[in-house]
Amino acid sequence: MRRGDYDEASRGNHRRCRSDSRMAFFARWLIAGVDPVPPQLPRSHDLSRTGVNKTVNPPVLLVWQSEFEFYWLDKNNRNLNMTGYFPGNFLLSLSDVPNNSSINSSELPKISIVMPSYNQARFIERSILSVLNQGYPNLELVVIDGGSTDGTVDIIRKYNDYIDFWVSETDNGQSDALNKGFARCTGDIYGWLNSDDLYLPRAFWHAADAFRRAPNKKIVFGDWLAIDESDNVLDLNHAFDFSLGHFKYEGFHLNAQSMFWRAQVHNEFSGFDIALYNTMDYQMIMEFGIKQGQRSFHRIPQVLGAFRRYEGQKTLGFNPRVTNEHKRIANRYEYNDKYGPAGKLKRFVFRFRRAWWYFKRGGFPVLRVRVENWLFHASRT
Repeated sequence: MRRGDYDEASRGNHRRCRSDSRMAFFARWLIAGVDPVPPQLPRSHDLSRTGVNKTVNPPVLLVWQSEFEFYWLDKNNRNLNMTGYFPGNFLLSLSDVPNNSSINSSELPKISIVMPSYNQARFIERSILSVLNQGYPNLELVVIDGGSTDGTVDIIRKYNDYIDFWVSETDNGQSDALNKGFARCTGDIYGWLNSDDLYLPRAFWHAADAFRRAPNKKIVFGDWLAIDESDNVLDLNHAFDFSLGHFKYEGFHLNAQSMFWRAQVHNEFSGFDIALYNTMDYQMIMEFGIKQGQRSFHRIPQVLGAFRRYEGQKTLGFNPRVTNEHKRIANRYEYNDKYGPAGKLKRFVFRFRRAWWYFKRGGFPVLRVRVENWLFHASRT
């Protein structure tokens, strides 16, 4: 055999081995039995790996949105500016945002936003501004702080004239704060924004218009961004049409920070389980799906919210506590088969649905990058 023939044969064997290895890891993903969690941000050394989709504008990272969450970073543009999503001083100061003042505010549904907080002085001002700078004239903002000691309360006081109700007192955690906050709401449409997350401009207008156009729908949700502590975009996440089975057995495909629901829905909600530290959003969406039915959910194509990822946040990483909380939720809502053979089979089926939705929303390039992203990291675990 000539040297060139030998080299070509070796390369062919290497490609086949690499392909076989990737297929094996893809099979691992299909049958893995890890509980669903929201997207996770890796340590900085993982961000050196590239896999950029250069056709996206503005440039974003691509992430595999399932139980395994790893981000891809454009090596030539590590700081992806948010100006395309948050123009001007939207996150810097109160703005004279056009609010369609010709419309009588009483003609618009009242939107009530609950913001739970605890020691979020770094971020809460931007979160508050992302609510107030919507320019939506029929708005109610409720802030429930858990007794912060880092300057958060001073920032809340700064916007006292624009906040309908706020309190800072010791509580029993985020679930308790959310229960207190929603008990104060008087609006027609509800939303929940964490004090380190953001709404995108005109999110409220998009939500109100969606409810007007689809009066039979009870929950409206859209796409969402992942951002870092400096407001750089990490990812643009495409939501999927809601499937209760998919949500139960395979995981998140929408985000609570990019979701709004009618007051009636919350009135029928049993309340946030104060024993849940990480997964109260999962519990809420689960119960909405069970009680209201998946046909009550309505996806719209707009990006509505931004979910922040940074070192030190409580939802960063995966730990046994999250697994135990998911088991608690499964027991409460009576789908304990999730952790048996039947549940694993259902997870397998719904992972194909996830792949289909990645393809449907972003085409083959997005599907390929998200699968290869997982394969890359799975090969190092």
